[in-house]
Amino acid sequence: MSITTLYYMQLKKENAHEDSIWCCGWSNIEKEKPKETENDDVDPTQDTNNEPNSENYLITGGLDDLIKVWQLENGKLEEKHQLEGHSLGVISVAVSPDGKTLASSSQDSSLILWDLTNGEKIKTMETGPTDVWTLDFSPDGKHVISGSNAGKILIFGVESGKQEQTLDTRGKFTLSVAYSPDGKYIASGALDGIINIFDVAQGKLVHTLEGHAMPIRSLCFSPDSQLLLTASDDGHMKLYDVVHANLAGTLSGHASWVLSVAFSPDGKRFASGSADRTVRVWDLDSMQYSTTMPVNTIYSILLKKENAHDDPIYCCTWAKINTSGDSENASKDFIVTGGLDCLVKVWTLQNDRLQLIHTLKGHRMAVVSVAVSPTAPIIASSSLDSSLIFWDLAMGKMLTEIPTGASDVWKMAFSGDGEHLCTGGHTGKVHIYGVKSGTLDKVLDTRGKFILSVACSGNSKYIATGAEDGVLCILDVTQGKVVHTVEAHTKPIRNLAFSPCNKRLATVSNDGFVKLYDVASAGLQYTLNLKCWAVGLCFSGDGTRIAAAAADGTVRVVLTDGLIVLNTFQEHTDMVWGVNFNSSNKRLMSVSKDKCINIYECPPLPPKTEKKGATLVK
Repeated sequence: MSITTLYYMQLKKENAHEDSIWCCGWSNIEKEKPKETENDDVDPTQDTNNEPNSENYLITGGLDDLIKVWQLENGKLEEKHQLEGHSLGVISVAVSPDGKTLASSSQDSSLILWDLTNGEKIKTMETGPTDVWTLDFSPDGKHVISGSNAGKILIFGVESGKQEQTLDTRGKFTLSVAYSPDGKYIASGALDGIINIFDVAQGKLVHTLEGHAMPIRSLCFSPDSQLLLTASDDGHMKLYDVVHANLAGTLSGHASWVLSVAFSPDGKRFASGSADRTVRVWDLDSMQYSTTMPVNTIYSILLKKENAHDDPIYCCTWAKINTSGDSENASKDFIVTGGLDCLVKVWTLQNDRLQLIHTLKGHRMAVVSVAVSPTAPIIASSSLDSSLIFWDLAMGKMLTEIPTGASDVWKMAFSGDGEHLCTGGHTGKVHIYGVKSGTLDKVLDTRGKFILSVACSGNSKYIATGAEDGVLCILDVTQGKVVHTVEAHTKPIRNLAFSPCNKRLATVSNDGFVKLYDVASAGLQYTLNLKCWAVGLCFSGDGTRIAAAAADGTVRVVLTDGLIVLNTFQEHTDMVWGVNFNSSNKRLMSVSKDKCINIYECPPLPPKTEKKGATLVK
């Protein structure tokens, strides 16, 4: 069975530069290990330091003449250094193999070395009156090479800062250069599509390849130095056997210029970036691209409604209901929120604008749960005042207030057929009410555990409850009894949800974990640690994703299979209590203690493996 690797955008940094960004590079700097102290009691197999042993930096250069060094840590990109020294746009950056030294070149003909650890300039190389378009370090870090419009490759000593060697490309305007990982070869790509390969030790040209018809924007060697990959404005990539200069394959698939290529460290894959605004990941063995990532398709915040309530917002739900007799609202998305201000609010989202249409008053204490019937325009809301109310969603009027006794109704859920409403509270019992009658039809016992969360399966066969002590119960509605009891968490289960296929159940808890269970067996499938209280939870309508709300103000979208994090939103300033996808699964809502409603764009999952793209040449 083959496994397809899925790629997702982790973060986006907008306005990183004040003008266009032309180049980038990665740096990974190993931290210095603390000196070991003599201690006979220390177990050498134990890791006594949980700190990461390296620091990741991203370097960018742009038209604003600046180089910026960003630190990537805990999913956040923070600017560490801003390097000023060039007087025109920065067009190339390269990082030394140890990650500590940066080389940059500019349209002002300057080539500068920088210390990445402190952001200080080390030295400026003399390149003459030529534009230095491209740079690379030798694998031992002792030399840096440059290519320019003069058609010569200059080799500089990093320590001395002086030019030590010149390689002649016979007047070809050099747009790209690369050093082979074994240090034996230098390759260059020219404006006219010519590729030159030089033997470094001999200092002479050994191969000239005429594979492209247009400028070669990028090239790179495979990690074993056996292959050379090139990218061109002609929209193609070519793969060459370095030693024999044979063409191994021509790869097509982009709809425009191919501007950049790079091998993975294991040499099994390579990535390409194009003017068609896509990044593609290719498999070397099959020479087919397995993943296409549209650069302009991202997870991003669409809108933020500040002060949506006068107090923290505790719950939310999204509904698209056919409201007969109300033609104005029939095709609109409805959002329902409840909060500490004792109010239920109904909003419409149309043309990316959130408009309040109803404010529902009837509760005397905080509204802790809201739900919308899957089959009718009916809202149910519950409060700490022990009240449970049905409302007409379209008209904004109270339909029925159901007597619940003196029990707090902490969570509610409609049955899949919309006929019943299930509630859970501090008595540890699940109450099942008839929606039409408003009467209590059935009571199910979960053995006295304070129920903080309740969910109904879409097929109306199961009810799940999450208790204050971390125990998960799955009840069979027909049998009217608990069929599975699981010590799922070590702290209260704040929320849970059935998948749309009714075969899986997800839970979140104050212990920080998101867990996914098989409903039939109650077996644990996957676990994700959010490292803070996990409070809210929902599945997307297609079941492919789960959204989790956390106490640290974040909302995470994860892939259901494996609980792999696809995106982390950090738009709230306080605890996030509720999350919900819309009916199309393309948008996600979150509500928070900060009194804001946030709505995010959520693109579809990446396409499956596509079986095309390579033309093999024997």
